[in-house]
Amino acid sequence: MNTCGHPLNVMARGPKHHLKRLTAPHHWMLDKLGGVFAPRPTSGPHKLRESLPLILFLRNRLKYALTYTEARKICKQRLIKVDGKVRTEMRFPAGFMDVISIEKTNETFRLLYDTKGRFVCHRITAQEGNYKLCKITKVSVGPKGVPFVNTHDGRTIRYPDPHVKIDDTIVLDVNTSKITDFVKFDAGNLAMITGGRNIGRVGSIVNRERHPGAFDIVHVKDTTGHTFATRVNNVFVIGKGAKPLVSLTAQKGIKLSITEERDKRIAAKKAQMGDKIGKALNGLLCVYKPADLSLNALKKNILKRICTQVFGVNDGVDQLEELRSQQWANQWRIECVLGRETHKHEIKGKVTRKEAFDHVNKQKVKKLLTKVIGDYRRMSFELAEVEMQSSEAFQIASRGIPRPKLPGSQMVVGLKMLLFKLPYLAVSIDSIGETDAWLRCMVNEFGLALDTTASPVRLIRRSIGPFRAEHTVLERQLSLQNIVDNISLTSRLVKEYPYDRDVVIESGKDTSEEGFGRRKEILDRMVANELSPEEFDAMRPAWPRDYV
Repeated sequence: MNTCGHPLNVMARGPKHHLKRLTAPHHWMLDKLGGVFAPRPTSGPHKLRESLPLILFLRNRLKYALTYTEARKICKQRLIKVDGKVRTEMRFPAGFMDVISIEKTNETFRLLYDTKGRFVCHRITAQEGNYKLCKITKVSVGPKGVPFVNTHDGRTIRYPDPHVKIDDTIVLDVNTSKITDFVKFDAGNLAMITGGRNIGRVGSIVNRERHPGAFDIVHVKDTTGHTFATRVNNVFVIGKGAKPLVSLTAQKGIKLSITEERDKRIAAKKAQMGDKIGKALNGLLCVYKPADLSLNALKKNILKRICTQVFGVNDGVDQLEELRSQQWANQWRIECVLGRETHKHEIKGKVTRKEAFDHVNKQKVKKLLTKVIGDYRRMSFELAEVEMQSSEAFQIASRGIPRPKLPGSQMVVGLKMLLFKLPYLAVSIDSIGETDAWLRCMVNEFGLALDTTASPVRLIRRSIGPFRAEHTVLERQLSLQNIVDNISLTSRLVKEYPYDRDVVIESGKDTSEEGFGRRKEILDRMVANELSPEEFDAMRPAWPRDYV
């Protein structure tokens, strides 16, 4: 306003033509250092923050264009069709359920959401690309009593089926723009969530809670049994019953927890490492494949034993049963945290209980470890079926710890505290017949014995019988020559490792000095044959060699 109190004449700003990259929708997945601006979608059937411009589809997703100019040239050549219509504007906003076809490459895509709210360019067949699903947003009557419906992608369709209501889904032929079928918004039908925290999830509608004057709430149950709720505006019906009308992505709309995603990533890394090991072993292994076992299953079986167990090659297969009967002692490093208990004592499980731990000191821990090893030594005579007061027990005790008669018996041979810094504790344990779950439960029992609780943070296998970390083939040493040398080294270790039928030999002890020079020669040759720092890709994720 001016000094007289009259309003100043302010011109209208007009439409916006720019969009800063930092304010662009996060599901576009644009890097913030790639420039200042982002392509702003033009006015179209979908909202700005619920759409994906064609330039991002071509340049960032399919990689058919490298630059802004190349994407524009592709569109100007009339090569891109959206819902059966040629779109020459590279900033045209394509949205959920839109069908994008490229006739020159004979490819058809449908835009769907993944469980993280990002657009997925789902590849479909040309036959499936002839139709799309549209959600009804409005049912009304126009001039001269003509009924019509409005859909989520901005369409107005006249003379619809009288049974079609708001929130129902219609099957639309993209070539003729006519309704071929429709699905009611009823309980039991399959739906996909298109907004909110559960965006991208797929499940069956359980029930609908009506709240007059507020938002109706819909409860949905996915195929894994998890139930969630969202607003009715976020629910898009995609199928009759449990069968979808369109093909879904590989995730099938199932949202994974962070631990499940971690396990999936680790499995993918193992598969990559398995391919590398398989190439290195090509020409070295010759195995028998049963008729009812697939090649992939055989490969997984071999790699599992290579990476986690002792396995035999050629003549070494006949020695496996004998080696298993020796019940070697394994050495573990267990790192735990006091005062915290997790679900099923898992390493990265949900915290279910917390207790005070200030009263725990180093003397209490040492006293507990001494008591535990004493209890297990008394138990070892029972498992070995030897009378404690007999002369046989005295002779066995003078040589070491008795070996249990029953295979698979779980027993602790040695315990040693490595680190004590509240609330963290690290222990070295020598054991026989242990499992991952058994070790995690033992950590919790340690905590309870100290009048608190505990949960494992890390389990690392330091050695298994005569084999230690220095006898492994590292990733940068993975080659056919080094694998052959390692087989020779491990064969010598097995032959030189002492075996007593009545007494357990502590893990990791190199009791035989005979042949040490030959073993050192093999190890030095393996180190000499490893990749140089320039050749080895250190940024690639390392192969997980411990239970973390």
